[in-house]
Amino acid sequence: MRGYAILPVITCHAMCLFPELPHPVHRMTVVGWHGAQLFFPASVVTLMMSWRHGKIRNAAVDVGAFFLRRFFRLVPAYYLASVIYTNQR
Repeated sequence: MRGYAILPVITCHAMCLFPELPHPVHRMTVVGWHGAQLFFPASVVTLMMSWRHGKIRNAAVDVGAFFLRRFFRLVPAYYLASVIYTNQR
């Protein structure tokens, strides 16, 4: 579901590369921001499914370990993107 939600966002951003798109295609890409609104609830559902799977597997969830895994999953990509974007100027 997250993959489907991100597609309109990508097309919305790619629209700037192709300003001469036919009107119907342009109109579809303009509403791509709806994909971002769909992406966040889909991510929450995925996160809670991961939480539930850990709870079923271990009969309990270590909250600290759960959020620590999420932290180290996101932070490296965040800092890498920050370095890439700041070095492009």
